[in-house]
Amino acid sequence: MGDNLAAVAFPAIMAVVVAVVVSSVTKAAGRGDLPRDGAVGIRTKATKLSDAAWTAGHRAAVPRARTVSLLTSAVALVIIVLGMVVDATWVMAVGIVPFGVVIIGIIPVVQTANAAAREAHAAEQARPAKKKQKKQQKKRR
Repeated sequence: MGDNLAAVAFPAIMAVVVAVVVSSVTKAAGRGDLPRDGAVGIRTKATKLSDAAWTAGHRAAVPRARTVSLLTSAVALVIIVLGMVVDATWVMAVGIVPFGVVIIGIIPVVQTANAAAREAHAAEQARPAKKKQKKQQKKRR
């Protein structure tokens, strides 16, 4: 049972670490602590459009990233308990399941970040046009 538990626990715990890092990085970027031109964060075309897009995208993705982290932790806990209870060789292969949760869970995180980033960038682009229109209206009066 000891070998099975180690073979299951190590990858499960590493998946939780990865999920927590993703969640923490997303939260830090959403607070504005990580620059857009840095090495970490949700680095997509939409989030890199502007600083406002970067921050808005990460801020919007924080709840989903947190959910992925919690879900990965729950799945890892179940798998570790399974490794303690069941003494079978197939249990070792189940240890990688939490990584699947992380990988699949990142998809909606990135989709949310992209949508919010595009929206923030569009709003940012519209502001100068509105200011220009107001100036033109004042000149006409």
